[in-house]
Amino acid sequence: MSDAVPSPHTPQPPPHSHQPSSNISISLPPPTPATSSGPGALLNTEAREIVPDVTWQCKTIVIRRADSTENIHSRSFIHRDIKPSNILIGTSQQASTIYLIDFSIATLYRDPSTHRHNTFKEYCGSLGSPAFSSINSNLGFELGRRDDIEALVYVLLYFTCGSLPWLGHTPCLEHDAIASMKQDILQHDDIPKALVTMLSYTRSLSFTQKPDYN
Repeated sequence: MSDAVPSPHTPQPPPHSHQPSSNISISLPPPTPATSSGPGALLNTEAREIVPDVTWQCKTIVIRRADSTENIHSRSFIHRDIKPSNILIGTSQQASTIYLIDFSIATLYRDPSTHRHNTFKEYCGSLGSPAFSSINSNLGFELGRRDDIEALVYVLLYFTCGSLPWLGHTPCLEHDAIASMKQDILQHDDIPKALVTMLSYTRSLSFTQKPDYN
């Protein structure tokens, strides 16, 4: 599965299934000239312009994306494949809408009726994009809500820095090597403090613990 941000195209909602609603979308403020050239323009352009203080556009993307992630979790599902290529921006009259797509590997993390959480398991196999998935995913552990949020932080880090330390090496690295590089990211001096705090918090969560989406 490719880690690259896709070429701009008109977003299409995934087919109906037993998974979460396929038409989840969230509105953004009106696009600026930097974001008005078509879907995906903000994701490709702003990622290379952001410095320690993340611009309001990317802040809005992540905040709204966190809202939509909370929405999915409230329905007892986890996405398991949060990455830049699953964030699309609409065109024309929908240019201020972000689409959260691809629920192909989404799954229930709890019983929808009783809310009884799944049991933690080891060696379940890695899922999603190795570059943006959580450390637990790289190591093949059972995933929970915390892992969606950790992946979301890597997306924000990508938008902020324009790349990730392990991104260019992903096809050649074993999953445990990628996990090790992700663990070390907290020691990088050029990572915005806010992202270090977010990542540290996410990694402190237990398997069954509900994240603070605020």
